Order: sequence, then C-alpha cells, then structure tokens
Amino acid sequence: MDTDVFARAVLVLAIALLTATLAEGGTITGTVRAQGKPGTEQDATCGKYDSRKYKFAQRVNYAELRDFIVYIDQPGAQKPAPPSKPVQVVTTKKITQRGAVFSPHVLPVVVGTTVEWPNNDDIFHNVFSISEAKEFDLGLYKNPEIKRVTFDKPGRVDVF
Repeated sequence: MDTDVFARAVLVLAIALLTATLAEGGTITGTVRAQGKPGTEQDATCGKYDSRKYKFAQRVNYAELRDFIVYIDQPGAQKPAPPSKPVQVVTTKKITQRGAVFSPHVLPVVVGTTVEWPNNDDIFHNVFSISEAKEFDLGLYKNPEIKRVTFDKPGRVDVF
C-alpha cells in the first residue's frame, strides 16, 4: 500500500477520562510543538535511512504536524470534592469515510462516547483497531449501513 495513502487512512482517537465536574474544571493554555528525539536529525539525510531496510520508511516533518490532543492523565495535587450528583457523559460522535479518508482524522472523545462510522464511498470499507485501549474490527460494510463503537476505557486508539 502506498505510504501516503496509508498515512491518510490512519485515524487517531484520544480518549480522556472525565475526572471532575465542569464546575471544578480549569483551563489549559499554551503552545504545543512537536519535535523528534534528540540526535535523530543526522539520520534523516544519511546513516540508517540510506540502508535498503529503511529506504521507504516515511520520515516525519515535525514542523508540519498539526492536530494535537492535550489531556491530564494524572490527578492534581489537590483531590477535588466529589460532585453532589455523579457526572454522566454519554454522547455520540461521527467519523465519516469519503474518498477512502476519515474525516475528521483526529477525534478526542471522553469515556462512554459512541462513535459512528458511516461509509460514504461506493466501495466496501473495514474500520478496525488493534490498540490496547480499544480493540475492534467492524468488518466490511458500505452505505447505507453505519457501524458503531463505544469507547469504555481511556487511552490512545489508532484506527485503520
């Protein structure tokens, strides 16, 4: 499979656990920039990437990366008071397929969210993930059938 087509077919879902009520919530501000591991810059133009083994490996241009998801994965120093009424977040979101591409290609959801996967192409598609947080395989289907997945654990989910 062409690496460019493969890259466009990858979808990343980030599932964040809702740990406090909206009244207890806060604001995160700042700037997010992506960068590679230190010392790998020299390998981009020579070295390991010139070998036959890595000749066709897709190289990441960190300056062009967009669509970051920022979330808190550890509780804060102060434990918030429990809400008087438990917070219940149950919602449905949608990721469409058109031209063999997911849209949107990044979708943050909270635990308990159901994501619908309509196929707007005239061909069969199979949506699947082998991620630790949520493994699933929807099998081949096409329009008008819509498949659904409910995300019940926090974590990153790569979808193909």
